[in-house]
Amino acid sequence: MVRSFDSRVVAVNREDEVLQFEMALVVDMNLRRRSPDELLWRTQGARLAEVHSGSRGAVVTSSSGFKSGTLNPGDVRRMTDIQLTETLKQEARERLVEKFSRELHQRLMELF
Repeated sequence: MVRSFDSRVVAVNREDEVLQFEMALVVDMNLRRRSPDELLWRTQGARLAEVHSGSRGAVVTSSSGFKSGTLNPGDVRRMTDIQLTETLKQEARERLVEKFSRELHQRLMELF
């Protein structure tokens, strides 16, 4: 069960423009055996976070994080600030969910 999925500002410049956001996902999860009904594993409050840029000035196109995404430097120049921020937010959300699924899978595999 997803307990929370939030985004918050973590860095601003002198003009109070957002440079970075942190997106955090908090999950409770149970693994149950059907027959007999038995709780095999539980985690509560598992939290992972992903930071993403909040403005064009905060995008480092030479960074490994940017290079592993779907945008290229030309895209950054052509997009409006809102388009860029929303695209980066969506990519961060996808990375966070993927990272979380790998983390939970790893925790489960350590049990068996």
